[in-house]
Amino acid sequence: MTRRCETQLNAAQRRAEVVRLRCDERLTFEEVGARLGVTKQRAFQIWAEALRTLPAPKLEQYRQEEIRFYDQMIKELLVVAHNPFTKTRDLGDIHNQLNKWCERKAKLLGLDSPVRRELNVITSDSIDREIQRLQSELATEVQNLRAQGIPIDDALLEQADSTVKVDVAGT
Repeated sequence: MTRRCETQLNAAQRRAEVVRLRCDERLTFEEVGARLGVTKQRAFQIWAEALRTLPAPKLEQYRQEEIRFYDQMIKELLVVAHNPFTKTRDLGDIHNQLNKWCERKAKLLGLDSPVRRELNVITSDSIDREIQRLQSELATEVQNLRAQGIPIDDALLEQADSTVKVDVAGT
């Protein structure tokens, strides 16, 4: 086996191990990093690499499994929160945990992602340029028609030209 193939195989095995530790054992990135002898940041990077290499159907399956897990955790925390024997001082911790699970779910679903909006601004200068372009196009077309011997009514053209000026002035 070549050195390159061996390196790729080791990287793939490491990605698979990170996925297994995150999905099956539900370890944090800090815990995954400790198991693999890397920092939590490197564990996250390996995780992100693994997700990028997953085919779309597998990634969607993973998302659905994570959502079901998050929903189960939230449901269990709500049961504890609504238990009449739960101490008031524990409710703050339960609330914080609920917030964390809800934030993770929202992040997974992309609910907090910025939305790209496109805004087209139409200025009077751009309208004037377009009118000039159309007038030039019309003049060229009139010249072509006249060159072909087709009669053009000049009064009609002037009426159309004055209509355009009135419409622009009226806006």
